[in-house]
Amino acid sequence: MIYLDKKEAEKILFTKFNFRKFEDNQWNTIGKLLNGERVLFIEKRNYDKSICYKYASIILNGITIVFTPFISTIEKQLQKIKTKTVQANYIYSKQTIEERNHILQEVKQGLWKLLYISPESIHDNELFESILSLSISLVVVEESHCISIWGHDFRRDFKKKVINFVVQLPKELPVLAITSTVTKRVEKDLFRLLEKSKDQTNIGFTKKSIIKGDLLHENFKLFVIKVNSEDEKMIWIAQNIDKFPGTGLLYTGCQLKSDKYTKWFKFLGISCFNKNNCFETEQSEVNVDYLIEDNLKCIVSADEKDIPIEAIDFPFIFHVHVPLSLLHYYQDISRAGKNDDTAYIILFYNENCDNDKSMTLINECFPPISIYENMIEILKSNPLSEVEIIQHLNIDRKQFLKIKEELCEKGIIKENFIDQNSKYEFIIDSQPLNFKKIDELREYKIAELNKMIDYANAESSRTQLLHEYLNTNTIKTNFKNCDNTSEKKLIFNLKDGYNDIFKKFLELYPNNSLY
Repeated sequence: MIYLDKKEAEKILFTKFNFRKFEDNQWNTIGKLLNGERVLFIEKRNYDKSICYKYASIILNGITIVFTPFISTIEKQLQKIKTKTVQANYIYSKQTIEERNHILQEVKQGLWKLLYISPESIHDNELFESILSLSISLVVVEESHCISIWGHDFRRDFKKKVINFVVQLPKELPVLAITSTVTKRVEKDLFRLLEKSKDQTNIGFTKKSIIKGDLLHENFKLFVIKVNSEDEKMIWIAQNIDKFPGTGLLYTGCQLKSDKYTKWFKFLGISCFNKNNCFETEQSEVNVDYLIEDNLKCIVSADEKDIPIEAIDFPFIFHVHVPLSLLHYYQDISRAGKNDDTAYIILFYNENCDNDKSMTLINECFPPISIYENMIEILKSNPLSEVEIIQHLNIDRKQFLKIKEELCEKGIIKENFIDQNSKYEFIIDSQPLNFKKIDELREYKIAELNKMIDYANAESSRTQLLHEYLNTNTIKTNFKNCDNTSEKKLIFNLKDGYNDIFKKFLELYPNNSLY
């Protein structure tokens, strides 16, 4: 165990990172890591969780390995410590073998204290073993909710790579799992994964802790606006967006809808930016600079994944779709109010079609068991191509890809090339699929969607609902920051002239009605 005097430690903190003191949860987390514990650290998005492993890395002897599923997270963290005296580097998939080997050699020479790793870069056993053979002092999992199948952003390959690595570690080596978005079920799952080690006889004896902060944002003002059509959402935003301060964020749920809102804003002369289009190009550096200009009113986005806009403190966030869970919603809105200024959070809800659209997404991402069973049965008879399977089962491609991935991973079907054509065939004597687990996950996701719909229809405090859902650590119980408590309700009210404006827009873009 390494003992740190807090006053002396904070002198180092100021010298290295320009922070004068530790937050309580930061200090407690660092202490547990230096004591060789495995820690699940849960704090809100704008809380500096990374300082825990950055600080620990300069105290511990050896290299700190940081796994993250997002390249943007690596870029963000490296940017944060660029001016600090912490030596950090990274390994990711676009590097050559020679470049990676050079970095690993420098690690062995003691030139680096932090090594960020994008898991898809570990594509061969030799690199895996090379990293594992380093003098590792600490392993960190950023965005750790991505390794839980019950989480809102499960990444199968990320989980596989991270768990395969962690299970090779001695039980006394500290591991830090970081996240800002968990439910009780995800928390339990991550806590269970923390105890894995190569010393399997001592599973259950690994020292591990959960440190959890207050996840609620008291500066949020929460609203739900109920509408009767998708076009009413567009019109309400057009009528009112200029009343909100600064640059806001509009989540649409899909790229097609993002394109439509972008055209609508430009038609109205509202300065906007479609960030999903932006970051598919090579102009991301220029565009990121543009995002923080004062004249930009709104950033339009299909989702919040892997886009480097962390520096922006959004004073308002709109959702024109219903997220698949309150966990998705919380993750989205956590981009607002980072400086504790008031942030306006608005969900537009069309009961006539939003519920069905969200359920369609559930069916795409978590298909019914019957489709799994039917795919297995038809492949028992003959090998079939992707197109043949989709046509035979009358399913969409997203459902096919989801089921194919699951069945291939479980060794139930395999892909072969027959006459130079890709075909899938059933593997004789393969183990039966655990349909109970698949059905349990699907039912869980449906229940999560229903909680999101309950939030949209709630007549009591929306903040209280989030508090109970996130199981957050807060002593406050009297929440009065939503339209069901002290805030005035927002409703759709068509103003003079806007019906004609919208008709002109549809005449110019006839395929852009969202009915």
